[in-house]
Parts: sequence; C-alpha cells; structure tokens
Amino acid sequence: MAKKIEKTKDEGIAEYPYSMHFKVIDTIGVPHTYCITPKHLETGHVYVDEWTIKEAELECGAKCGVKGCDLSYEEHKTALLVLCFQDEDLPDDLYHEMLQAYLMEIKDKCEADGCVGFAFMKASEPHKGEFDNGNDN
Repeated sequence: MAKKIEKTKDEGIAEYPYSMHFKVIDTIGVPHTYCITPKHLETGHVYVDEWTIKEAELECGAKCGVKGCDLSYEEHKTALLVLCFQDEDLPDDLYHEMLQAYLMEIKDKCEADGCVGFAFMKASEPHKGEFDNGNDN
C-alpha cells in the first residue's frame, strides 16, 4: 500500500484533530486490504513487509490473495476511517457542514500520509476524550 506514515499506525492516527463529533480511528485498505498468499513466502524471507511483498511479486509472480484481484501491492491504497456522531437535535444540514469542515481540516495531512480518501462509521455516542486541540467540530 502506498502509505507514507512513517510512525506506527496509532501514532499517525493520534496526530489527527478530533472532536466529540468526528475522529479518525483507523485506516482501511482500498479497494480492500492486500492479502498475503503462500506464494509470497517463496522468497525465503522470515518476515513479510513492503519490500518482500514487492520482491515476491517480481520474482515469484505473487499476487494479492483476494479472489479476482489483479492489482499489485502498489495499486492497493489506504483511506482513513472516520468515526461520526450526530446529536439527535443537530440538524442534518449543520451536521454535514461540520463534517465538510472537518474533512477539509484533515485533507492535507491525509494526502501527506498517502491516504486516498475517507470511509465513515456511525457512532452511537459522542467521542469521549480531551478536546484541547482547538477543534469545535
């Protein structure tokens, strides 16, 4: 995957601003997570990482193990998973404006981290945490 986050995944995600309504909680593979197969292990490496996956594709003909997938490792991308909470009394149009503002706020970092977009997960309650990041979305 073409992910540029050089920290651990959790450290990279923790750097995104958040509020009680919106928070980046994870990354997801697009169109799906690259799947390792026994062919990837034919290179003889003990560990599988980005370099050994690419080597296995070139030297052994390894491919993503998802049925019907013909994409290379490089063609699999990463998106941010955003947890979203909408108060019952918050009008939809205002909520959508807040979401748009939040996404615009994190867009540059998302792109710098090599992510290609966003996926959303509805939350049943507001995010609880310290809201000292100056974000009131």
